Amino acid sequence: MLGFDIIDGKYKFDLQWEYFTVSTEILPENYHLEYTDEEILFSFNDAMYQLKKIYTRTGLQIF
Repeated sequence: MLGFDIIDGKYKFDLQWEYFTVSTEILPENYHLEYTDEEILFSFNDAMYQLKKIYTRTGLQIF
């Protein structure tokens, strides 16, 4: 989880620090290996971000 809270008019960075430790890129040649749900989700989110970034650079809209 990653987010911000506002306490007394100030932003508080609120997250689970494990978010930054999970940065495994799952390559096709490693699909047979075991991965945690967090590693799979991180890899999926990263791939979708990269895909959408390239897609929007083409001048097209996602939605």
